[in-house]
Amino acid sequence: MITSNQIRIEADDDMTLLQKYDKRLRSLILTPEGTMIGNRDFGIDFDLISMQPIQAANFLAMQLEQKITRYIPEIKVISVDTETDSPEGRVIFRIRIGRA
Repeated sequence: MITSNQIRIEADDDMTLLQKYDKRLRSLILTPEGTMIGNRDFGIDFDLISMQPIQAANFLAMQLEQKITRYIPEIKVISVDTETDSPEGRVIFRIRIGRA
């Protein structure tokens, strides 16, 4: 399972963009695809949990490219990178967004 503290969202231009879309983007990322009644397409395919960090980042970037167009069309994903939290060995996803 991906947790909120494993996601770092950064805005490409200003903090207003980040503040406006952070909650919506986190909701999209933290919802497993197929679990929202009435909208089974919402969310991310959680197969990425079993992937290596670079592969998971690429998979997440592809998922977000498809989902954001539908659910948050005002923004675009500029990049998805990973870093490892050394003490715990967790992968942290850094997502940079910009205006669409």
